[in-house]
Amino acid sequence: MRTFLCKSCNQKFEAEGIRVDWNDPIYGPCSKYTASCPCNGEECEEFRPLKSSKDEYVASGSSCGSGNCCCGR
Repeated sequence: MRTFLCKSCNQKFEAEGIRVDWNDPIYGPCSKYTASCPCNGEECEEFRPLKSSKDEYVASGSSCGSGNCCCGR
């Protein structure tokens, strides 16, 4: 089972989903999973948590200014 997020009602739900394949002119072969929302029947895409960005990594204290730098400074 995969987790999906409905952007209309902001509800997460689990479903098998249907794989949709297409050929993007820039990225080549692509695919995604979609499922119908159990509340309103709207087509929803698979939920993917946000990846942490480089800025968050630096702000967490792993920069040279924190004193525990691995770059030799």
